[in-house]
Amino acid sequence: MDSTYISYTTHCIKKREKEIEDSLNKAEKAKEEAQKILEQNQASLSKAEDESKKIIEQSRIYAETLKEQMLKESKEEAKKLIDSASAEIDRKKNAAFEQLKNQVAEISLNAAGKIMRENLSTEKNKKIVNEYLKEISKN
Repeated sequence: MDSTYISYTTHCIKKREKEIEDSLNKAEKAKEEAQKILEQNQASLSKAEDESKKIIEQSRIYAETLKEQMLKESKEEAKKLIDSASAEIDRKKNAAFEQLKNQVAEISLNAAGKIMRENLSTEKNKKIVNEYLKEISKN
């Protein structure tokens, strides 16, 4: 019985050793697989971070370009408005000057006509001219 018992015990021990060895091998394989998955996840995370940085940089560049374009367009529009207003001011100034010239000419002609019609003395002529000059300054 001793040899049977020893044989059976040896067999059980070897069987148990085999089970432990198989379990250790499975655990090692699971650990290696987990390590691979961890490395893949870290690589994916790193790639995602790089892509997000690239997207943020592209967005910043786009925003800066858009800002510069809008600023340029605003300046061009302001320049057009200023040029248009300046041209309108010049037209109105010239029209007012033309109107003033016409009024002065008309008043001068009227004064000259009155002087010639009355053919008065020099003092009377000066008085008429001064009256017309006052009238010009009112207009």
